[in-house]
Amino acid sequence: MKNRIYLLFALLFTTVSLSAQIDRTQQPEPGPAPKINLKKPVEFTLENGLKVMVVENHKLPRVRMNLAFDRTPMVSGDKAGVTSLLGAMLGNGTSTISKDDFNEEVDFLGGDLSFGFDGGYASSLSKYHERMIQLLADATMNSLLTDEEFQKEKERLLEGLKSQEKSVDAVSSIVGSALSYGVSHPYGEFDSEATINNVTFEDVTSYYRSYFNPSQAYLVILGDVSVEAIKVLVEKNFSNWKNGEIVDYKVPEAKPNAESLEINFIEHKIHSISIRFKQCVSKNE
Repeated sequence: MKNRIYLLFALLFTTVSLSAQIDRTQQPEPGPAPKINLKKPVEFTLENGLKVMVVENHKLPRVRMNLAFDRTPMVSGDKAGVTSLLGAMLGNGTSTISKDDFNEEVDFLGGDLSFGFDGGYASSLSKYHERMIQLLADATMNSLLTDEEFQKEKERLLEGLKSQEKSVDAVSSIVGSALSYGVSHPYGEFDSEATINNVTFEDVTSYYRSYFNPSQAYLVILGDVSVEAIKVLVEKNFSNWKNGEIVDYKVPEAKPNAESLEINFIEHKIHSISIRFKQCVSKNE
């Protein structure tokens, strides 16, 4: 018991002594900056134009895949929302695998696969990466686009707009972008109930054919893989991806509404923003 008391007194004395030696009027010196070792990827390009970058990292038995498109930003005009609808429909089954079977297999593999208009992402344990690459390629080239799924996603998107009507942050974000770029610029236009209702199922499939081209895509693979094996897998699964009609599109010039510092009052409802905005920005459009 006495030994424990002596030990506690010794620790207390040491702590007090160390605290007394610290000059708290001086800012502590920063420690060394962490070193980030970015390995240079091995790059190759398929005949269809798909650019592939592979980085081997064997620290963990995992693989990550990211498919991205290098497209020029576009304006959807009176059909704003078509890309949101297409993105929501992608990655939910393919022409060869039903939606339920597709999602069930990804879950069974313990993986993650998501898709949108801007590209797709997949990850899994390295022992399942071959199948995940197959599923990612299938979702890219053969996405299951049905009118039934289109109607469901349209209703969901319209419901989302209604919920945003009560969000000051959502409304201010829309207003800020539109004032900064103008509603005729890709970064300034916004989805509304009217524009979403203008979108048809044929519009969605047309965008899919026109804007999903391998020559505009990059596939990045990182993880516990070998470059030689990945090259064989990518060529096997993505070489049949064909380029559609590539749209030659130029970004419109931004036309900010605010020429100087000003305050804009916008009625707090999404469906009324378009009405007020036409009055607010017509002088610069």
